[in-house]
Amino acid sequence: RQALEMRKRLLGEQHPDVAQSLNALAALYQNQGRYTQAEPLFRQALEMRKRLLGQQHPDVATSLNDLAALYQKQGRYSEAEPLHRQALEMTKRLLGEQHPSVATSLNNLAALYGSQGRYTEAEPLYRQALEMTKRLLGEQHPSVASSLNNLALLYESQGRYSEAEPLYRQALEMTKRLLGEQHLLVATSLNNLAFLYWRQAKITNALEIFGNGLQVDEQNLIYNLNAGFERQKRDYLATISGTIHATISLHLNSAPNNPTAARLALTTILQRKGRILDIFTNSLQILRQRVNDTDSQKLINELSDTYSQLASLIYNRPEKLSVDQYRLQVVSLEETAKQLESKLSARSAEFRSLSQPVRLEAIQKLIPADGALVEIVRYKPFNPQASANQSFGSLRYAVYILKSQGEPQAIDLGDAKEIEPTLELFGNSLRLEFRLTHDKMTQQH
Repeated sequence: RQALEMRKRLLGEQHPDVAQSLNALAALYQNQGRYTQAEPLFRQALEMRKRLLGQQHPDVATSLNDLAALYQKQGRYSEAEPLHRQALEMTKRLLGEQHPSVATSLNNLAALYGSQGRYTEAEPLYRQALEMTKRLLGEQHPSVASSLNNLALLYESQGRYSEAEPLYRQALEMTKRLLGEQHLLVATSLNNLAFLYWRQAKITNALEIFGNGLQVDEQNLIYNLNAGFERQKRDYLATISGTIHATISLHLNSAPNNPTAARLALTTILQRKGRILDIFTNSLQILRQRVNDTDSQKLINELSDTYSQLASLIYNRPEKLSVDQYRLQVVSLEETAKQLESKLSARSAEFRSLSQPVRLEAIQKLIPADGALVEIVRYKPFNPQASANQSFGSLRYAVYILKSQGEPQAIDLGDAKEIEPTLELFGNSLRLEFRLTHDKMTQQH
């Protein structure tokens, strides 16, 4: 935002650098799931580039690709396809048949076909993009990892599991090595591999890999929910909401008697609930107000800034930054965050409590012997065998019960559409009863 305003002021409202800033801000919004805010900025950047640079320009092709990708994320496939095709043809014509941007356009169009189940059209494009990316950028590059992941996803959708698994694993190891253990693409790779095992009923493998992916998600939640407005945080949570639905579904629908699956589901539910509470309370801000010494306040400010820098770097990797430079920056910031967390933990018992991960064993120690924690959740059942746009079913309710000892138990309560009218009736009855009692007491008084 600061860069955008500065460019407008120094270069004028109509300048290619202003269009670049608009596009960058839109891309950030898209990654956070703030689609309604991203679209007008993408459109504005596209129109500005056409007007300033001409209808045939690489930056115009980039804008077309970006707008098409946004439509694709929203399931607006008929709007996305002509933009992807236009961008691909323009890129080939302007930059030549062998260029990284051509590979990106091929990948984007293939992903669109895959989302629509048009697998025979998608596969040759994915293969062409993978080979081109390797040849142009080298065997070890984040774009190569993305291409491997995309091709594996296509094979998985076709039931070609033995071909998908080595590609997923190769993409996962490459992403960890190049971008760091906590990058969002690492979580994506882990989740994809877990879904592959789930499809094959390899539940033990699926649970292990899925648990690792959820830990990466949790770390990124810490970075991204640290600052910003409530709506921004909610939008970001929505981008990873599918994992909690999938975790509950893996337990209730595929492994109802598996204690590891039950623990993973309930732990994830409670972690996400804690993060939602963080949205409303803004924990670091409250802690900043409560501590009296200036050193602690300074540490909190530094930690908040470090989290924000990490979130920005992970979700919007600068194009001009080499992979090695990027990796060094991420590692440096992660180390800074750990040092600041350690210093704050030593000074503040409240921060120590806030920063502790959710563990069921710790919760069980707080539950009386004759009591239980009852956690009611609303979830969308996830079917790993279904196509991408049909994998989530209609909303249902479930309840998880945790006692002071033993494993958590869970029951699927049924379809939300059938339950919610009764809940509403019950709520209305309580309000009416309260009102009648209040009126009667007022008359007596």
